[in-house]
Amino acid sequence: MSSFLGFLAGFGVTDALDIAIVSVLLYLAWSWFRRTKAAFVAIGILILTGIYILARILNLVLTAYIFQGFFAVFLIAIIVIFQEELRHFFERLAVVSLGGRRAPLMVETEELVQTLGELAQERNGALIVLRGRDPIDRHITEGYELDGKISKALLKSIFDPHSEGHDGAVVIGEKRLERFGAYLPLGKDLAQNARLGTRHAAALGLSELTDALCLVVSEERGLISIAKNGELAEVKDLGALRTEVEHFLLEKTPKSSEKPVWARNLREKAGAILLSFGLWFHFVHSSKASLRDYDVPIALHNIPPALSLEAVEPPAVRATLAGPQRNLYLYDAGNLKVHLDLSRAETGELEMILTREFFNLPEGLVLVRTDPPAVKVRLSRKSP
Repeated sequence: MSSFLGFLAGFGVTDALDIAIVSVLLYLAWSWFRRTKAAFVAIGILILTGIYILARILNLVLTAYIFQGFFAVFLIAIIVIFQEELRHFFERLAVVSLGGRRAPLMVETEELVQTLGELAQERNGALIVLRGRDPIDRHITEGYELDGKISKALLKSIFDPHSEGHDGAVVIGEKRLERFGAYLPLGKDLAQNARLGTRHAAALGLSELTDALCLVVSEERGLISIAKNGELAEVKDLGALRTEVEHFLLEKTPKSSEKPVWARNLREKAGAILLSFGLWFHFVHSSKASLRDYDVPIALHNIPPALSLEAVEPPAVRATLAGPQRNLYLYDAGNLKVHLDLSRAETGELEMILTREFFNLPEGLVLVRTDPPAVKVRLSRKSP
């Protein structure tokens, strides 16, 4: 109970802020791993981190040393492999931090669906991008800016084969048609791209990098496909297309009844808080230097056979040890004794100043003081 009260007394505002920041970062990192379908990478990192922490607790010096070097190399590898995803993660972090939230995406669903249906019947290729909440401007090149009202006539004129921008994509954001003739990044799956047309590969590529919804009309087959979350699928009919578009608009449009940010994904957030608290406890709290008092008994060894023990004053001392709190928590105080070697003692009173060499202390703990600082031992010669 006293240890718990001492812990609460030493827990300050800066510690709470430290844990809160790390919790937010862990939650965002987990959300990013899950969204990029790299959850197994996150689980692997957690397992390796757990092994490293266990090695530190058990004082496995070689294992901890190897893992320290491994983490340094692994961090560089993560940055190189996931550089695009990390860039996207920091973009999303900036948007959330600045309170950026796009205005509701207002699209006349029926007019859009009917336009795509007519383009498919006429075998006119088309690529339309509906913005989500992620920034997409960095991924779009070329094209022409156009702040136009969304209408069937405008869309069909843009995708007319004789139009200059018909090969590019139309970007729709908020309530307006923002850009046409734009070029999008191609998907990363080269094998899949080889089987797809350029429009489909571009739709797939943007959906891999952002949460935008990409609608594609194939001029060869007259079919409509949808790309979202890095997956491309054909729609069976206009009814299915209408459902997909309406679902996307509902999902990306802020609703008054929508749960506040703090009330979403509570289980994941609780896990992030617990993990950050564990990391803080091990690396910060447990590493803080601390003092602890112990009642240590006196153990006498190697009394000469010709001598007998009359008294030990005191029979136990009060020792104050210092060291990281981690070492003090794990140390078994039952093994702590003052070991006095009397192999060279003679009759009379012997006063011994207590130093660290008389204590069986593990590495990492330091003897600060003892009360009293010396032990007196009286010996007498045995009667013949």
